[in-house]
Amino acid sequence: MAKSVLIVEDDPDTLEVFKQIVESTGFEVKLADSGERAFELLSVNHFDAMVLDIMLPRVDGFELARRVKADPKTSNIVIIAVTALDIPNILEKCRAAGATELLLKPFEPKALVNLLHKYIG
Repeated sequence: MAKSVLIVEDDPDTLEVFKQIVESTGFEVKLADSGERAFELLSVNHFDAMVLDIMLPRVDGFELARRVKADPKTSNIVIIAVTALDIPNILEKCRAAGATELLLKPFEPKALVNLLHKYIG
């Protein structure tokens, strides 16, 4: 059975690019364009990993990551945070929220593929 990845990104073009990158590696992919939609999908699907944009409207990626890690049903999901927010201590802030890794936008597609393979095969 293929590993499953939830991609959470509010920009439609970036969401499509991420989808193509992740699907090309053989992973199953579900898409969410908001934190709220991600919660809906998390409640009815199993995911091995999440590619999570930090700068989301309403429920941001930090809050989503905290909630995912706090719920015993989803706490083992590998979270790869992605953001263009290049501020001091961003990696530490993402890890404190529950992210396993951080990719700063723009990044090479291979970097995302490598992290997915590293953590979920």
